[in-house]
Amino acid sequence: MNDFVQEIMNMTARNEQIIILMLNQSKISDDFECLMAWIQTLERAIPIAWKVVKTKESGV
Repeated sequence: MNDFVQEIMNMTARNEQIIILMLNQSKISDDFECLMAWIQTLERAIPIAWKVVKTKESGV
């Protein structure tokens, strides 16, 4: 995966485009959230990493 991300960043830099790193945290359910990182170039956003995590139990 790291080689893929590095290649995207290299291609973008060669074309003198701006790279935007976007981060997002989304609630999947009461028990889980998804943390995501994206690279945005021009009109595309490419997910580069994500992780689903269990949220803390309420009232604990």
